Amino acid sequence: ISECEKSKNTYEFVISDNTIRPSELTVERCDEITIINKDDKNRLLAFGEHENHDDYQNLSELPIGKDKTVKFTAASPGKFIIHDHYQEVISATFIVR
Repeated sequence: ISECEKSKNTYEFVISDNTIRPSELTVERCDEITIINKDDKNRLLAFGEHENHDDYQNLSELPIGKDKTVKFTAASPGKFIIHDHYQEVISATFIVR
């Protein structure tokens, strides 16, 4: 899959009160996904099921501090899970078309 030259649209996951919302996002290839941590603790986001992490575009984990933001471009199509490695109940799905 070729790289995206420019992001089309931006979509957000927000972590607050030990929950990630929305629980599912559907985006188009080359859209940007932003994850905002509004909780008072650091998170270590990982792709795939807990204990069986996958790589997404050479990303396996995304550290995100409290009140911080991380971004990535959704270049690979499919259905993917992202979760907090420290608190695996914080989990969401993104679908890239």
